Amino acid sequence: MPRVLYVEDDPALRASVAAALTQGEAFDVDVASSARDALVTARMRPPDLVLLDTTLGDADAPELLSALRSVAGLDTTPVVFLAPAPNAEEKERLLASGAASVLEKPSPAEAGGLRDVLARILAE
Repeated sequence: MPRVLYVEDDPALRASVAAALTQGEAFDVDVASSARDALVTARMRPPDLVLLDTTLGDADAPELLSALRSVAGLDTTPVVFLAPAPNAEEKERLLASGAASVLEKPSPAEAGGLRDVLARILAE
């Protein structure tokens, strides 16, 4: 089962997305609420994919992506940014930083839709 590291500082969204991704045993999900937690978790349990909130309170998302790339074994791990209503310019900037994809941050009710998208990204 693929392992996803989900980095989100909003507790309600973190819980709903994690629950949606683990439903039907689609993914093994580790969650982190901060950049520091993400780096610790990534070192202890290297993920197959990182799902990363762009509005973390303690880090700039592209900087965290760069830090994750320096962790042994994560240099080619796909990273998907979740951004609130990203415009074309923001998507371009985030993709240029090395992200595999940029998706609109879902509401808790929309969280289930991420399963198929992440499965497609991992299949590439």
